[in-house]
Amino acid sequence: EAVAYGAALQAAILSDAAGVRDDADLKDLLLMDVTPLSLGIETQGELMSVLVKRNSRIPTKKTQVYTTCRDDQPQVPIRIFQGERKLTKDNQLLGEFTLGGIAPAPAGRPQIDVEFAIDADGILHVTATDQATGLHRGLTIRRDAKTQSLSEREIAKMVADAEQFDAEDAAAQVKIEAKSQLDSQCDRLLRATWADDADPALGVALGDDAKERLAARLRDVQKWLLKPTTFDLCDAADFRAKQTELDDFVKGLVADAKQARQPSSSSAPTMTTPQRDEDEDDDDMPELVEVDDVGAESAPPAAQTLDGGATWVEEID
Repeated sequence: EAVAYGAALQAAILSDAAGVRDDADLKDLLLMDVTPLSLGIETQGELMSVLVKRNSRIPTKKTQVYTTCRDDQPQVPIRIFQGERKLTKDNQLLGEFTLGGIAPAPAGRPQIDVEFAIDADGILHVTATDQATGLHRGLTIRRDAKTQSLSEREIAKMVADAEQFDAEDAAAQVKIEAKSQLDSQCDRLLRATWADDADPALGVALGDDAKERLAARLRDVQKWLLKPTTFDLCDAADFRAKQTELDDFVKGLVADAKQARQPSSSSAPTMTTPQRDEDEDDDDMPELVEVDDVGAESAPPAAQTLDGGATWVEEID
């Protein structure tokens, strides 16, 4: 009878029949399986993006949308971690796979659905799907897998370390995001610089001389970002200051370009009307899109870049 009662109770828990999980009389009597550590994937800058939080009740299913960080990025790696730290290097890698076949598109435009589903047996199913093509790949991670088998002491240490280094991790995360935003801004402006027509990123078509000046400035910033010592010696404020300098420089070029397009007030009146460029469109306004660190029209946020053939994904809120 006890076995039958227990089985019935467990079935009710799994199906949440009649709201049994929230029943005040039963809440203290129920023994539920929970995730001992948070589960997520690695995003730009080797940051941990959590999909399933620690102590989530099993079974559970969570989905988050991610995007690419580079123009025409053909594939994204899905690296699965468990742990409580903000950087994946401090967490435990459970498995990884690559989703390919992504159609060429500007950075930030592809939409990749990543789903974490944990069944009643504690088996984790991870699936990544490209919304545009429907292509998908996945990975199954079993609870008894060697890579996932942590002792209670190891789990407790990981949780304690996350609390101990919380402030340090938060500062590192802010710095990574600031660096990523600057890197993404450079990529976005480079794409806009050589556009034939006015680009939403600039609002006006630049002349050849202005394009060369902007391209040179962007190359200088990118070289600075690639220096091995830059990240170690700088903090988030330094990256923000560099981005402010770049923004001010771009504003100056745009202002000059717009001024050059205006008819001179000192010119003698004529019977002609200033001609409008055929490609100019009053409705060509910048599109607002919500992403984690930067606009979807940018090449990422989130941060990291395509180094050594590796590609990254960034999170979209």
